[in-house]
Amino acid sequence: VYLMYAPKWEAHSLGKLSAVKEIALAQELSSYGAPGMGYLYMGFYIHTCQKMKYKGQYAPSFLLDPEEYTWCPTEKAFPLLDNHLYVPFSKPTRAARPTAPAAQASGNDATAEPINEYDDDMSDNEDETASSEPQLSDEALAAVQVGQIRGGTIYTMPAQSSRHWANSYTRGLITRAATLLGEEASQKVILLPP
Repeated sequence: VYLMYAPKWEAHSLGKLSAVKEIALAQELSSYGAPGMGYLYMGFYIHTCQKMKYKGQYAPSFLLDPEEYTWCPTEKAFPLLDNHLYVPFSKPTRAARPTAPAAQASGNDATAEPINEYDDDMSDNEDETASSEPQLSDEALAAVQVGQIRGGTIYTMPAQSSRHWANSYTRGLITRAATLLGEEASQKVILLPP
């Protein structure tokens, strides 16, 4: 549990805001030369657990192949996991499909049979995810507010009018945070760039 808050704050997506802040921190640490800090590990993922689905909403995202220990983009992994209890992403022909509804309901794949319907070349991990990453419209970005704290007071202004927008690094952080929050949530928060 990362955050606890009163139910009245649920509409403000505080969990997403926390995740975006963690992503920004990882990127900042990486930019200062901390090796291996360019990524955020969001923890254990179970595809059939509804409460973990939010972890797949961030892009680019990857899941670890359970046999080869290589990273597979979620847009390739999720369709396989939608249909199979177990999938080695690097060798999808070894995926197992439950043969009876009881096996799927119990989570027991002991009666699973191998399938042969997917391309075996899943471990290439090309940088396809950057181009498929969702982007906010120019209108939505124009509504994003940034803030600065001076003397205990928060001063806000449109992100695109701030000094942060002129710097490509902070502009990227603002754009990424707003994109990850989504159009509705990004217009309800004030971003505080570094």
